[in-house]
Amino acid sequence: MELKHVEKNAHKKAGAAPLQEAPPQPKKPAPTQPAKPAEVAKKPPKKALEGNQWYIENYGKEVLQFQGEDVEPNYGFALIKCQDTTVVIDGKCKTIMLENCQNIKIVCSSILANIEVLNSKKITVTIRETCPQFNIERSQGIHLYLFPSAKGCKVHSTCSQSMVVHYPLEGAGEDDEWLDIAIPETNVTQIKADKLVSEALEGME
Repeated sequence: MELKHVEKNAHKKAGAAPLQEAPPQPKKPAPTQPAKPAEVAKKPPKKALEGNQWYIENYGKEVLQFQGEDVEPNYGFALIKCQDTTVVIDGKCKTIMLENCQNIKIVCSSILANIEVLNSKKITVTIRETCPQFNIERSQGIHLYLFPSAKGCKVHSTCSQSMVVHYPLEGAGEDDEWLDIAIPETNVTQIKADKLVSEALEGME
């Protein structure tokens, strides 16, 4: 009689269910690239006299000159969003205002009211004759050049940095060097005789 070879544990394997393959894992979606912000179209430059106000907007590297009938004692000049622009105002005007400008040079003769610099950087202003008041607000890198007759100008500064006034000594000649004096940016405040007194840190002993 022929013997039949029986595999060990064959009775267990015979009843075992066939192994099932694990379902494929879903592929992760590729990371999406953030959309690039749309470029803001640069507005064309504008130079227009509206009423008694000159509007100079969106100018680039250019020299603008105003003289003769373009400059009157009741005229104001407003520079807005200009960069690398030089403006020469030859005559007597009421005000000059710069807002959101960068790397601007202003050369003017006589200002009846004031000059204002707002939210701007790297501004150079030269006053050849007179200007009662110069206001600086939220700006930095301001250089103010005052000729002898303009040395009475009062400078008001708020939340601004790197402000320098340049002026000649009394009796100085045309070839003499000017002084370069930084405007204090830090104040010390304390109560004195029941009054709140603030002094510039650079001016304290």
